[in-house]
Amino acid sequence: MQSASSFFKGRVSFQADFSEVEFEPIEVSPPFDGVARATIRSSSSEGIFLEVEISRADTFDSAIAKAQEVAKYLAKVVTF
Repeated sequence: MQSASSFFKGRVSFQADFSEVEFEPIEVSPPFDGVARATIRSSSSEGIFLEVEISRADTFDSAIAKAQEVAKYLAKVVTF
């Protein structure tokens, strides 16, 4: 994650160990200010990956918090 003009932008990645789960990558535009998009992809050997692209956050900690919010939001959406 890099700082430019006193704000942060970059990608935050999460990984979950769900073996034998495989699906095509899914890209969404979550309804969160400062979040450009999120991509969920899977690998049968490595698990599930979530990459959240932060377009603007005031601090490094707020960028991580936004990515965590997106992860929780998508977990709820995907489970229904």
